[in-house]
Amino acid sequence: MDGDPTPIAKSCIWYWTLKIMIGLWLQELLKTHLMFAVREEIEQLKEQISDLTDRNAQLEYENKLLKARASRETLALLNSALSVDD
Repeated sequence: MDGDPTPIAKSCIWYWTLKIMIGLWLQELLKTHLMFAVREEIEQLKEQISDLTDRNAQLEYENKLLKARASRETLALLNSALSVDD
C-alpha cells in the first residue's frame, strides 16, 4: 500500500485532469470560432475590394471621357483649381 495513491488523491488527480481537458477543448472551440470569423471578414473585404476596384475603373473611364470632351478653358480652370487645393 505504500505506492498506491489514496482515493482522495485519485479523485483530485481526476478532477484536475478533467479541468485541463475541458480547458483544452474550450481553447480549441475558441480558436475554431475565431478562425471562422476571420475567414468571413476576409471574404467580405475581398468583395469590398472588388467592388471598389470596379467603381474606380468606372470613374477613371468617365474622367477620361469628360477630359476628352472638355474645352481647353475648362481644363485650365480645373488644373488651376486642383493646384490651389494642394
